[in-house]
Amino acid sequence: MPEPAAIALFEDRAAAVVPGFATRPGSADRATVAELCRRLDGIPLALELAAGRLGALSVEQVLHRLDD
Repeated sequence: MPEPAAIALFEDRAAAVVPGFATRPGSADRATVAELCRRLDGIPLALELAAGRLGALSVEQVLHRLDD
């Protein structure tokens, strides 16, 4: 899925787990979310599963754990 759509999907699913979750264009958090979406190849199921982890981990931690 294209990056803007992947970011929107991730943010939507993340907001379901962490109420009020949102990133602003140009922010460091937005860049981290964009990198996470790229690393997950924009695959919707992978994005949803990653967003589900935000109850216990930050976006940065999820991104770093992709290498494990």
